Amino acid sequence: MVTRVLHRLSFIALFLVLAFGLARPAQAAESPRTPVRVLVPDGDNLQYLAFWAAQGAGYFADEGIDIDLLVPELPAQAIAKAIAGEAPVAVLPPPVYLELIADRVPIVLVANLLRNDPINLVVRRSVFEQHAMNAAAPLRDRLMSLQGLRVGVAPGPPTRLRALFSSVGLDADSVVKIVIRRGPDQNDAFARDECDALFAHTPYLEKALDDQDAVMLVDQSGGDVPALAMRQIHGLVARREYLDAHRSTVVGMTRALARGETLVHADLAATEEAVMRALPSLERRHLHTMLRVYQRAVPETPVVGTDGLAPALELFPASRTPPSLEGISLADFVDPTVLAEAMGAQPTPKPPAARVVRPPASWLSLSVGALVGLVVYVLLRRRGGSRDHQEPKPSASSRTG
Repeated sequence: MVTRVLHRLSFIALFLVLAFGLARPAQAAESPRTPVRVLVPDGDNLQYLAFWAAQGAGYFADEGIDIDLLVPELPAQAIAKAIAGEAPVAVLPPPVYLELIADRVPIVLVANLLRNDPINLVVRRSVFEQHAMNAAAPLRDRLMSLQGLRVGVAPGPPTRLRALFSSVGLDADSVVKIVIRRGPDQNDAFARDECDALFAHTPYLEKALDDQDAVMLVDQSGGDVPALAMRQIHGLVARREYLDAHRSTVVGMTRALARGETLVHADLAATEEAVMRALPSLERRHLHTMLRVYQRAVPETPVVGTDGLAPALELFPASRTPPSLEGISLADFVDPTVLAEAMGAQPTPKPPAARVVRPPASWLSLSVGALVGLVVYVLLRRRGGSRDHQEPKPSASSRTG
């Protein structure tokens, strides 16, 4: 009798273990990643190279973060969306985050994506050869070789063009004729011979180099102009309330960006593959060109500080009125400790298994478990019955004791 009870209890226990044990692995899912909405003014801008490299290489995913991009219809709409708080995190150029700081919008700059200017000066090859230009000559000589020539530039960057000439004691307006052309019109103007040179950044720069036989005369992205190098340019910013409530997530994003910047410097081929995964619509040959142009523009680590804000303000677009940062506590808008924490801590651990919510067992899994349990029960019962049949019956004396 005891044997039969034990067999039945064993069957029940085994049935439960098999039924639910089989069901859980079949339906178990990995811990869900944290979705983070990120505002990016334009969704294919290679000036955000470190961000795209980190995304395409899976570094955000490694931190348990799922990037949800918010891209406005026009880049100029980014500031309104940032003010409205439509995304808790954003990748922003200096003019945008400087205006937000001036308006005391509660944002915090936590990582730097670019240290050298992404804009460069290229010249039509025929002009380059006709004027016996030398890309290896001292910077002042190169700029003087442009004497009397027309330089196409978008409405905002003349500030930076004039800073380029003044860095070697020259007045840009006295040396060249500045021809203002909107970014999308620059390559057409170059093709129609409305200008001899372009002061341009991506995506117009690579078209001039790859498709219009332009020659690089001044490589600002490579640090050709010391006075305009090693700066704080495009940055990762977070809303203050989001940083306070989700600091580990922002730290993880910063660590992923740092890995992206390391990848750019360590392996251009792997960077190219990563960026193509993040931005599959790019033309690979243009990306190939720009990676070699922008590699040295990317910082080795995304260090930020309040001392980088004033130099960025000096290069504010000429087409807009610079904001004033007077009387503002800049330390409230820059947090270098996020990077320090990211670089000093281990990657964010996965949530423990006990916290993973598993879906209910499927009927198929339960049925398989029940069937296996039934088979085991029948085998045990037969084995038990066989032993009962072979066991000698007690004698009469033993029964009466």
